[in-house]
Amino acid sequence: MTLVLFVQMYARLPVHLHNIILQKFINEIIKPKPEIFEHTQGIIEIEKNKPKIPQSSSKLAKEKMSLVISANPDQFKIFNNRLKRPIHFLSREGTGEALMLEGDEAKIGTKMVRYFTPNNIGILLSVSNKSLEEAKGLLKEIKRRKKIENPLEEIKDSSAIICDYIEQIQTSIVFAYTSIEAFVNLSIPRDYEYYRIKKEAGVHYESKFQGDAIERLLPLKTKLKEILPDIYETNPIQKEKFFSNFDRLEHLRNRIIHQKSIEHTELYKEYFRESIFPVCDVANDLISFFYENCEEDFSTNPIWPSISGKENSFPKSFYNSNDFEVVGSIND
Repeated sequence: MTLVLFVQMYARLPVHLHNIILQKFINEIIKPKPEIFEHTQGIIEIEKNKPKIPQSSSKLAKEKMSLVISANPDQFKIFNNRLKRPIHFLSREGTGEALMLEGDEAKIGTKMVRYFTPNNIGILLSVSNKSLEEAKGLLKEIKRRKKIENPLEEIKDSSAIICDYIEQIQTSIVFAYTSIEAFVNLSIPRDYEYYRIKKEAGVHYESKFQGDAIERLLPLKTKLKEILPDIYETNPIQKEKFFSNFDRLEHLRNRIIHQKSIEHTELYKEYFRESIFPVCDVANDLISFFYENCEEDFSTNPIWPSISGKENSFPKSFYNSNDFEVVGSIND
């Protein structure tokens, strides 16, 4: 009787909670012996569709201007990691293929300027990477500097280069973290639902997050460890060696943004160890992780930026010939 009642209540719950309750029921009520039940415990599977590239349509074609940049995608090389990645369009009729890059134009003063559309995450990542390389060069310069005869001038010169170095490290840290935030938030589909079990006054209840609520209310680490691996069906990200560098990046970024005292400068001393460099570079490691777990499946999410080693991993989409209209060329 008790079991029947349990099943009736259980059947009305979302599938996300089935797994939690089933596991607790088995472990705490049935209390199985491992040698008997080790092959029988499991979870309820739910079919999920990974984010796909929107298929081309005449409406989309009219709203977006793209330039065919290569008829042979295998030979094309990315020339700027700050731009949106090209999309590899394949004809449904099997009559051809092309690599297209989205373009835009802006009136600057009296001049109309045409350009390829930037990738927001790529811009943030570029700022972090440039500051990191600048910081590496400054640290080498600090180490090989020779003392000068005038002690006061020596301190002045040292202070200047130290301040330059701190600026670059802090810029790299803040923009690396911001690029991860942007990457994670943009990678979560708007209709994705996340469930959490909360306990208040001894009562457990379900809390659901969707859309803006996920972006605003859930910690970045939760989205990285639980939500993105669920959406893209990846290996556990927290088991990767680089994940400890993300923890440190988040700690340092928070100390920069939320400083309790303007006089507190102890955090600067952490910057003078070379172990700071992998921390600043963790955004590249993290994005590479999702590329490597996803590119064979659906050629990666089109909003992801180009990164070193993955430049020629192009999103793919099929098209009908009448979905597109040739409106000119760059030579016009």
